[in-house]
Amino acid sequence: MYRQGRNRRLCKGMAPIFFSVLFSFPLASSFAAEISKMPYQYSSDMGVAIEAVETFVLCDCKSAPALAVKPKEIPIALRMTEPFHLPSPVKEEPIQDKEEVSEDGGVALSEDTVEPAIIQFGLNENRITPTQEEEILQAVERIKTSEGKVRVVGHTCDLGKKEQNDRLSLTRAERVAAILKERGIVVAEVVGKGSCCPRSADRRFNRRVEILVMKNGGDHEK
Repeated sequence: MYRQGRNRRLCKGMAPIFFSVLFSFPLASSFAAEISKMPYQYSSDMGVAIEAVETFVLCDCKSAPALAVKPKEIPIALRMTEPFHLPSPVKEEPIQDKEEVSEDGGVALSEDTVEPAIIQFGLNENRITPTQEEEILQAVERIKTSEGKVRVVGHTCDLGKKEQNDRLSLTRAERVAAILKERGIVVAEVVGKGSCCPRSADRRFNRRVEILVMKNGGDHEK
C-alpha cells in the first residue's frame, strides 16, 4: 500500500513536467493558416471599370501580390487601297407644270418653255383682293403690247374633294377674266383645272390663276 501511494504521488509530480516538455518542441511540418478578407480587383477586356467585390480568400499569411492590369486593346486602323467617296446628294427636281391641248387648238403648256402671269389665292378663296387686282393690271399692260388672245386657267391645291376644287378653280379663273375684259383684253378661254398640274410641293403656290397669251395660232407667252 505504501508503494502504490508513492507511485501515484510520483506520477502526479511528473505530469506537468512531461506536458511542458512535449509542447516546448515546435511541429516542423505544421503551418499557420487563417481566413482573411481582402478586396479582389476584376479586369475587363472592354476597358470598362467593374466594381470590386470583397471575397474570403485562404492564404498563407503572406502579402498578396498586386493583380496585373490588362492593357486596353487599341483597334487596328484600316488602310484603304482605293479612294473612298461619299455619295453626292440627290438634287430634287421641281414639279413640271403640264396641261393638255385645249379645244381651240392651243399647244400643250410646259413650265420649261412658258412662264405665265400668276395670280396667287388663299385657301378656299376666290375673291379678288386689291393686291391681286394690281397684279392683274400689271399683266394687262404687258398683254396690250402683244397681238393675241388670252387664256385664263384656274387651279387649286390637292386639299378637298375633286368637285369642290373644280368649281373653285373655275370661279377664280372667271373673276380674273372679268377684270381682263373690263380692261379691253380679249379672253379666248376660261378653264378650271381643279387640283391638276401642281407647280410646287408647297400647296400655297398651287392655289393660283394663270394668264397666258396665245399668239400665232396657239403659241403662248407671258
